[in-house]
Amino acid sequence: MVAHANPASAYSAQLQLESLRPSSTAHSLAAADAAIAALEAVLPEDAAGELAAQAAVDQAIDDLVSTSSLTSAIYDAESKQYGDYTASSKEWLLTETTRAKTLLAKTQDPATPVTEAEIDSEVTQLRNAEAQLVDLSGLRASIAAAEAKIALGVWTNNSTSNTRSYVQGAQTVLNTPDAPQSEVNRLSNSVTFSASLLIDISGMKANYNHFITLSESDFTSHSRVSMSEYLDYAELLLADDRFGDWNVTQARIDQAYLLYHTAMANMVSKRVLAEMVASAVTLNASRFTASSWVGLPDALSRAEATLARTADAADPVSQRDVDTSASGLAVELNGLISTALLTAKVSEAEALNEADYRSASWPTFQSALADANALLAAASTPSITVTDAELATTLAALTDAMAGLEDLSTLKATAVAELALAEDALGNVGPDFTAYSVAELDAAIDRLAAAIASPTESGLIGATSTSVAARGALVDASSLTAALAATAGASKDNTVSTQGAFDTAVASANDLLDRVRDADEEVTAAEVLAVTSDLNTATANLVDLSLLRTAVDAAAATDLADHTAYSVAVFDSAEATALAVLGDDDATALQVSAAASQLRTAIADLVSAAPFYAAYAAAQDLDESDYTAHSWADVAPWLRGLDGFRTTLNNPNVSISASHIVNSVSSFNQFIDSLVAISPLKTIYGTSNVDEAQFSASSFAALTSARAAAAALLDRATDASDPVTQAEVDAAYAAVNDAVNGLVNTEAAAAKLSAEASAFVAGDYTAASASVMGSALAALAALVNADATVPVTAAQLSDAANAVEAARDALVSIVDLAFMASLDLDAMKAEYSAASFAPFAAAVTAARALLTQSADPTVIITEAQVNDAVNGIFPAAFTLVSTGNLTDAIAGGSGLVEAKYTASSWAAFAAALADAEAVAARSADASTVAPVTRSETDDVVAALLAAIDGLVAAPAAIPGTPAAADTTGATDITGTSDVADAGVDELPFTGAELLLPVGGALALLLSGAWLTMVSRRRGALNG
Repeated sequence: MVAHANPASAYSAQLQLESLRPSSTAHSLAAADAAIAALEAVLPEDAAGELAAQAAVDQAIDDLVSTSSLTSAIYDAESKQYGDYTASSKEWLLTETTRAKTLLAKTQDPATPVTEAEIDSEVTQLRNAEAQLVDLSGLRASIAAAEAKIALGVWTNNSTSNTRSYVQGAQTVLNTPDAPQSEVNRLSNSVTFSASLLIDISGMKANYNHFITLSESDFTSHSRVSMSEYLDYAELLLADDRFGDWNVTQARIDQAYLLYHTAMANMVSKRVLAEMVASAVTLNASRFTASSWVGLPDALSRAEATLARTADAADPVSQRDVDTSASGLAVELNGLISTALLTAKVSEAEALNEADYRSASWPTFQSALADANALLAAASTPSITVTDAELATTLAALTDAMAGLEDLSTLKATAVAELALAEDALGNVGPDFTAYSVAELDAAIDRLAAAIASPTESGLIGATSTSVAARGALVDASSLTAALAATAGASKDNTVSTQGAFDTAVASANDLLDRVRDADEEVTAAEVLAVTSDLNTATANLVDLSLLRTAVDAAAATDLADHTAYSVAVFDSAEATALAVLGDDDATALQVSAAASQLRTAIADLVSAAPFYAAYAAAQDLDESDYTAHSWADVAPWLRGLDGFRTTLNNPNVSISASHIVNSVSSFNQFIDSLVAISPLKTIYGTSNVDEAQFSASSFAALTSARAAAAALLDRATDASDPVTQAEVDAAYAAVNDAVNGLVNTEAAAAKLSAEASAFVAGDYTAASASVMGSALAALAALVNADATVPVTAAQLSDAANAVEAARDALVSIVDLAFMASLDLDAMKAEYSAASFAPFAAAVTAARALLTQSADPTVIITEAQVNDAVNGIFPAAFTLVSTGNLTDAIAGGSGLVEAKYTASSWAAFAAALADAEAVAARSADASTVAPVTRSETDDVVAALLAAIDGLVAAPAAIPGTPAAADTTGATDITGTSDVADAGVDELPFTGAELLLPVGGALALLLSGAWLTMVSRRRGALNG
């Protein structure tokens, strides 16, 4: 092992480096790591090398580039990302933060040197951006505080408006992305200051609202002057506030407070005094003791005098004056002692009639009444003082004496109450109450009503007692009626002995019921109870034979065929017992129930052998040829044992359970299930012989293969030693069935192919759509003509046929386009005005260009494009302005000789000819701003022809004159000489022969083409 120099120095340097590693750039750390490694590698004897290496380590550590300031700056910046700052200052900070993070990422790359200067520069930039953040939180808080204060709604309008204006200005700055901090701070202070200047007017309004609720009539006229002064000042101040007057100051509000308190202090209320006077004047001296009334008139007079002074605005009546008068009057009013209650009670007592009460209670009442009258007499004397206590004691004594009077009303009330109870009882009497007891109650009610009408003590007591007794003696026979009604539901099929007792009880009940309904027959409740009990007992003791008879009827209806002989024998015994009990007149309910139960059990326990017999019959129907020889060999022995089991079932001494039969049938079914059926395979094999020509070669080959496999399996099935399984048979059947179902019929597809191919003419369509149609026809033909090596499915044929239909529907016909493109523009151009022919020629040229494109199979031309190109020609064609007639008319007119016609007719003709020539000149100019119209050409041609027709031949010239010489040899437009042919008069020229329908011919041609195209397209759609 090689020893190296000074490991302690290297270790110390390493420790120092590790402490600085987290906060240093990776590139400077790599240099330090390399220097330490070099120090560790120096040999002990190389002192100079060690010194140099140590110096290099020290320098490398000194050269470490710290990232702590950058990391700290980034952390501080990110902590402020979510603060409330302006958008632009936050964006600047975010930009600088992103740059700082990018630089920090570079410091982690050992291969990228990052200098201290770079870090310091970026930290400076980031700190500057942080320092330039414009903090909006103070402004936002000032706005919120001001708005919250405004929301209290207690301030003057002017101060509120002023604060709101500052808030609005602050909100504008709040939404300004690049607002400076100085402006933000200024507005924050302004908002806060303006909010502090809000003037509270709510207290003043509350004072005013309270003041206006006061009634002027409650105060003295003199004190109302202060009220008016306050109201005038307050209302003016409030009006100024409503209009937002700036003069609504705190000083004015304070003045309003002062006026309010002054007015309140100066107001003298007279309401209590007025109310007391109003109350006192209504009092009647007769309702009070004379001694307590003595001082009231003087006190009332003084109070009325004071009240009269309060109405004088010049009289400064003080509150003390008013209160003194009110107090004096109150003392007198409070001292009044009322005799009204005793007086009223005496009046009530004196109205009583001694005849209505018992004599024993009347003297006490008379004494109390005399005392009351004596006290009232004393109370009316001013010199005698009667106290409230004396009046109350006398009133109580008289009241008690009146309450102690015993009159006939109590007995009468008792009688009336009993009458109500009796009538209610009579009203609730049902049809089942005895007629006798009802009649007694009715009579008692009549007697009681008479006693109440003419009340006497003895009469009321006797009639009431009789009614109570009659009410208690009512006899309800509803239990008897119910018992008789219940007999209707009793069994009608009972034993003879119990039926006799029942009939006797019913007869007794009916007899008693007749008595119940007889008003002259008294029937007691005990009688009703006894007869009802006897009837209920007889009904309960009936021995019902209906269930037994039902069981016997069910037994008689039971079909005993196909049941085991043993269960039939048990059934016969139970049936015989049931019939014997049914014939016994004295049979008990227990005997009847037991016989019915035994018979029902025997019926239920009958063991049906029908499943076995059905299986036996099925075994007889089995045909050995329908199954494989091997499976039949296993079943044949079991089939031969069926006859023995059948014999056992017919033995009445041998019990065979239903489960035994079920198990036997189950075993039989298992043997039957083990048979391997081949009949379905034989059937489908025979019916799967089809005509090969109708189907695809591959599907018919699959059927041929499946039928061959089925034939081989049917041969194996005849060998008893070959265990052909049902699965094999089913698989063979399924294979043939699948092959039959998988036959692909190609007849329809072949017919479609033939029809579509024969109708398709590639040249009538765009090359691209014709190419698709050709490909679709080829694909369908490939499937129809495929050999056995190519599997063809019905879905493939259907898809191919659908593809042909889709391709046919997508064919884009160019027949109409070709027709339009074939028009000879050069030959037609001379026949129409240049302006009207230009759009027509452009439309035909566009159609020719599209026709050229349609021949390129790589260019997709849609039917809409073709239709647009074709249809675009017709509007231009129908607006063509023909100039052929105009040209011919001008040519004809130009050949006329002026000398042959009168000057006036020639002048008209010359003007018409000039007009026609002017129109002709415009029609030849394609750039004219006033294109010639069809009606215009028609008009000038008609005018020219009319002018020609209106020419008047000049008079014959005198021989030898110059005029005659001028016309020699002249020829008119008809081509005849001036001298008429022998025997033929010269005919006038009309110009009608010039009207050749050149434009009409083209219109008719295009109209015919249009109708042909429409007819062809409709036919294609309907086809």
